[in-house]
Amino acid sequence: MGNRGSNIHILLAGQTGVGRSTLINMITGATDGSTQAARVSNDVRPCPIETTVHTAQLQVDGTTLQCSLWDTRGLDEAIDHPNLMDAAANWLRQQGFGLFSKRQSERDLRNICRQRVHDLSDGEQSRSGPIVILMWCIHASKIDVPIHWEHFRKIYVEYCYRRVKPVIVITQMTPGFAIEWEERCKQQLGKLDLGIGLDDTRDLLLVVRKFRDTSSPEYTEDSLALKDLIFQLSGRT
Repeated sequence: MGNRGSNIHILLAGQTGVGRSTLINMITGATDGSTQAARVSNDVRPCPIETTVHTAQLQVDGTTLQCSLWDTRGLDEAIDHPNLMDAAANWLRQQGFGLFSKRQSERDLRNICRQRVHDLSDGEQSRSGPIVILMWCIHASKIDVPIHWEHFRKIYVEYCYRRVKPVIVITQMTPGFAIEWEERCKQQLGKLDLGIGLDDTRDLLLVVRKFRDTSSPEYTEDSLALKDLIFQLSGRT
């Protein structure tokens, strides 16, 4: 069995409730409720409430890769026309029910990027390695909402200084949201003027379908696709 050697660090970020913790469980193979699993929640609170690092050994086609996944606190959704859930979250925050402000969540994310992307000393880099992949998660129902893409640009350009490999994961995909999803993503990316080539997006855009449970074919197939992409990118960092 082969070994890729050094540990690869991946930062997962996105709006609250987009499914970052579910993605981590798909990558690591941890089952819901186990001590190794990232906690999954359907409520309006950011989950997790602080950044958590999950480590796993990924195996694909006889090759092993050590992987560290940085599960960040969810950002609040700030869109021009907030829905009822957004209004409820804002009200709960004002009442002091433990919801974190968008500003605090962004500040924590910025600090992680500063510490783990471009401020590591040579000794720290040789010991643990920097974050080299940014996985930005967008719910399939939000593909056409510009603020999600603007937040991605802010983190990729202003926080990470373009020093990471960006991957955009569209989560909770259903047939109703799947119509021309890739072209719609390209349109949004084109507006950001990032200088990223959009002719071949196989290592830039990835979709994860909504699944019934962890035994469903969608879960198994999309878990493998996530791991395959990480392996591919690990050979280029």
